[in-house]
Amino acid sequence: MKCPELRANTANVELPTHEEQEGFLALGLTTDNNGRPLHPWRYDIPDLPSTKGDLWKWGPNYTVDPIVLSQDNDGPVILLIQRGDCGQWALPGGFVDSGENPLEAARRELREETSLEITDGESTAHVCYQGPVHDRRSTMYAWPETTSILMHVPTAPVAAGDDAMTAQWVPLKDVRLLPGLYGSHGTLIDMAIRDSGTFHEQLEYFSNQVEFSQPTGGHMGYTRHIASLPTGRRVFIKRHDADKFTDETRAQHSKRYLHKEHHVYQQLSDTSPHTPDHIELTNDSTLLLEAYDPRDGWQWKAPLDITERRRYIHEVIEALRTIEPARYEPFVDVKPSYHTIIDEGWGAYPTARTRIIEKLHRSSVEGARALADSLDELYERTQHLPSPELTHFAHYDVRQSNIAWHPEHGVRIVDWSWADPAPKGVDTTSFLIDIHKAGYSIDEHMPDFNAEHALILIGFWLGHSIWPTPTHDQTVREHQISSAVAAFQLLNQ
Repeated sequence: MKCPELRANTANVELPTHEEQEGFLALGLTTDNNGRPLHPWRYDIPDLPSTKGDLWKWGPNYTVDPIVLSQDNDGPVILLIQRGDCGQWALPGGFVDSGENPLEAARRELREETSLEITDGESTAHVCYQGPVHDRRSTMYAWPETTSILMHVPTAPVAAGDDAMTAQWVPLKDVRLLPGLYGSHGTLIDMAIRDSGTFHEQLEYFSNQVEFSQPTGGHMGYTRHIASLPTGRRVFIKRHDADKFTDETRAQHSKRYLHKEHHVYQQLSDTSPHTPDHIELTNDSTLLLEAYDPRDGWQWKAPLDITERRRYIHEVIEALRTIEPARYEPFVDVKPSYHTIIDEGWGAYPTARTRIIEKLHRSSVEGARALADSLDELYERTQHLPSPELTHFAHYDVRQSNIAWHPEHGVRIVDWSWADPAPKGVDTTSFLIDIHKAGYSIDEHMPDFNAEHALILIGFWLGHSIWPTPTHDQTVREHQISSAVAAFQLLNQ
């Protein structure tokens, strides 16, 4: 494309060759009447020199800017250099040599400027941007165009080389505090973290712009927060808190369950649309995943509207059925859930009987005393239950507070730390008990109710109802009694 408005006296002025001009047109560049390529940002950059300047070529001069991230003991870090020509902090990088692709150039520049060697298989690479950048060397007829590559690598020692004064790993949370990164490098980093960074990286990089809120409910052994990022995304933060436990054994047990939850998410991430798409375990004790926030239309309990509630129940049950056939490799550091439910429930009943009955008689839950009067009979029934075949996969803790539902986006299920092989239909049974506990009819779904598993759950919930709590608050224990009562009522139907 010709741009006739730019004319100059070109006597004794170097001009592009005919072959170069043909190349500009093939790239879709606008040229002036003398065949010189015109900077695509010329209307937005004031006072561009009307020369070719010091750059090697007319038009785009191709460069590469690797954004190299790693993780040290304190969090995400980024590799930066201090340039020898101007003293500014910058990304390592430079011009792409003839015959190189951008990734090859990035590895070479990292080796030359920081001594960091990156080989195949030890890093990930993702192109975040390709195009012009702001650069003090730009002119009307020549300018840098970069390929920005986000790379995750293991942390390794670095040392300045080539034209770098300094090379070092900088905490990602401090990058935005650095005075004036070179050229467009601040924008390139911002773009890479915003669009392609992990949740942990985004939380660190945008730390002074993150808004935190506290969700309700949840296991008492973890602290929970929702972080609203300036990108518009929300991150659910679930952190193991050892201070919330009365003894070290249970504290470690809780931490292992957090690791197991991460293990389950990893296995389900590519096979189920009903789990979060993105999950991270950081600092060995913090889980990060997408937040299904009510502010974004997500609901965490059955809708009040009858029509919507029927749809909600139907979609949850269908989601549970699709998950049952999932292939799953058990997490060996935690005892299988089905055996735990038996051992911590009816298995402990003979020694816990008196305390459970006393707890039920003190409870404010309607129906607790009637359940207490039937405990021995229920226990006797459990002694004649056949051992089930654990041929399916189950969440094992399905209740409304672990289910996010959106009228447009459907069902997402969280808190998978109990997931394990199971008999058929255990999750549907847990869900129906919870719906009945909330006061809603489940008559049309009773064919999906597994009475044997409901009986087992009664013992488990009552066994946990007498466990100590770190505070005097007994709310979670009353909820467990209420669940046991709801299951008992459904058994009597």
